[in-house]
Amino acid sequence: RVSPGNPKIQDTLFTVHPSSVGRMPTAVQLREKGIGRSYIGPYRKNAVIHGHLTPGSIDSIAGAEISMLLMTTGNKYKWSYWYYIGSGSIGSGSTMMSYGGAEPGYGIGTYAEYLSEYAKYPWIELVDTHNENWKVFATTQATDTDGVYGNIVYSYTNSSTNNTVTVTSGVIGSINFRTGEYEIDMAKVAKAAVNTAELEASVFKCDYYFRTGTEWPQMVYLSTPDPSVRQTITQAPAVPNTYVTQANGGYIHEGRNVVTAYFDMNGNGSWDAGEPYGSSPAVDVGWWKTSTEIELTDTHPSMARYDLTTALGAGSSGGSSGGSSISCTDRDVNGFYSPNIAVPSEIEDGVSANSLRLRVFLDAVNGVSRLPNTYSTPIFDTVVFDTEINAELRPLFTEADILFGGHLDLDWGRVKDFPSVVMSSVTFANLSNVTYRVVVGNGSNRANLLPVEFTNVFEPLAAQTQATPLTPSGTIDSGRPTFTWRHDNTIGKSYPAFQLKVWKEDGATLVYDSGARKAPPRNAKGEYSWTAPLYANMVTEQGQIFQTTNNYKWAVSMLDAKFTTFNASAMKTFRLETSGASGGVSDYGAVEAQIKYFGPGSVSTNATASRSGLIRVQAFDTPDFTGDPAGETYVKDLGGLDSTTNFVVNARIIGLKEGTYYVRAFIDTNGDGVRQDWESWGYANHVGTEVDSVYSPKGLKVDSESSVVDSSVIYIE
Repeated sequence: RVSPGNPKIQDTLFTVHPSSVGRMPTAVQLREKGIGRSYIGPYRKNAVIHGHLTPGSIDSIAGAEISMLLMTTGNKYKWSYWYYIGSGSIGSGSTMMSYGGAEPGYGIGTYAEYLSEYAKYPWIELVDTHNENWKVFATTQATDTDGVYGNIVYSYTNSSTNNTVTVTSGVIGSINFRTGEYEIDMAKVAKAAVNTAELEASVFKCDYYFRTGTEWPQMVYLSTPDPSVRQTITQAPAVPNTYVTQANGGYIHEGRNVVTAYFDMNGNGSWDAGEPYGSSPAVDVGWWKTSTEIELTDTHPSMARYDLTTALGAGSSGGSSGGSSISCTDRDVNGFYSPNIAVPSEIEDGVSANSLRLRVFLDAVNGVSRLPNTYSTPIFDTVVFDTEINAELRPLFTEADILFGGHLDLDWGRVKDFPSVVMSSVTFANLSNVTYRVVVGNGSNRANLLPVEFTNVFEPLAAQTQATPLTPSGTIDSGRPTFTWRHDNTIGKSYPAFQLKVWKEDGATLVYDSGARKAPPRNAKGEYSWTAPLYANMVTEQGQIFQTTNNYKWAVSMLDAKFTTFNASAMKTFRLETSGASGGVSDYGAVEAQIKYFGPGSVSTNATASRSGLIRVQAFDTPDFTGDPAGETYVKDLGGLDSTTNFVVNARIIGLKEGTYYVRAFIDTNGDGVRQDWESWGYANHVGTEVDSVYSPKGLKVDSESSVVDSSVIYIE
């Protein structure tokens, strides 16, 4: 789901199936058996096709097959528009786009007509090819002993004369079997082709075999989403109608996205109460690729997870239903944190499933309820959370909705005020649980309820149990530290948020403060692990330079709706020893930049005051500059900044792992450490070279086997 777009719409759905054994079928897509298919589309002259094979983990032995299909002049073919459903760009239901008299969501036409539609909708896919045969013309071959990297190699049978078969072959692309990332150079394909006219009248696809792992955590690489399927579903009695829904929208939108994941334990294609689930609420997606981490858990401390199909079906207009027999939440099934409380569920007429308003209200504190009336207080009629959900497309209500709204926990910061308004027996120290009711629609907040209330639990203490810091401790040579810790508390709760601080060796001078953040995923040992956006030689928000060859102390605190203030753990000490000298000295290297700026804007090297006007220089592992940087520094010397003849290195980013990096620089005019759209910036590119795409981001390489430091000129505009 995307923000700031409509959070009610599901944009994209990926299903990752377990692998299996067997040979690759050649005619059908069987991803559920470990077989994948990526539709490449028509031939594009001189194009370099870049793509990914979902979910990665490509079997390097079985590999992949690239096939082509010659489209016959005069024949009519059928294609699907279904990857575009959900974006609203081609309509929905009976108004959905069609072409050539096909049913809604599909097109029928000649190859020329298909190409015309493809130019407008490049994710349309052929679904009926007139039973014409696909021809395999290229396969993959591993190029290293680990089976990670490989070439895509074409093979053509040119002739068969006098019992002699002539075959030509050559490399037309490359593949990373681990990630599924591949490139095909159509110029090389054209050079090798026997018949260019046939090539220009063909479409291409890739069939491949993958093996997902059994160890955790797992990394999956997602590119090709599931095709959408039209389903006719009868709505719950509260909304007695039949509607058409689409399981998938197609594209991932650029910008901030909410990504959710769950184990489909029963294989029915939807989340059911009790199935492990998790979310990542603010994934920055650009035009290249990005990554995120999601921890799947049986329950979540912030709220119960509601299966709305079941929950709405438990109540009916004018009647009531006991929710105790309805397993509509994770806590009904798994029972952790606190069991649900069954309540009468009377849902008013006129509630629309495709625009379902859900409001969360406080119902009880330490069991002291709004009933009887002697305890009634306005706080029990305060809306804690208010949202609108399209229950047709996404029939669940979970913590992802809270996180999407920018909250770290339900009722964040308000829980501490409850004792003063409930009764004298409830104090901050002994406050241990808060119960909430969920109201459907716009009607009374004392009725129209989902069939169960849920209770969140808190440590009955004056301050939360302290965390136990683990690493780093000692010397690290990475330019970006990863922090790990445990939090064994009195009630076995996984706190939803945390805060981490780093001080100088004196333990008093604050260098870095993460602020309150969503808790990172835990590993199999129950340890939290978080790589901070803190980089060797960067200027922090506190006006401090995180300098290498210095000692630092750090501490962490877990937070929730009751305990929102930092309660420092014991401090750990580490030494940042980042040289940036790879090639035997360290596993981490560096990249350099020569920053130039000729504009009128004010720039500064003052790293200890307001920080406004600093020239920040950042290295990313993607050319679209999304997500957190991999490294950061600033320009310490402005000498030669506006010289057209004096090109000197004035920025060096150290502590980078082996790989390719894309470097940008910007004037941090407002001093917030983040590049705003209006702030002047530039990036390493190919201007001044003979490369065709001069404005494409230029990759700078860090090679662990070499001491050479890659460098580039960056012009800020």
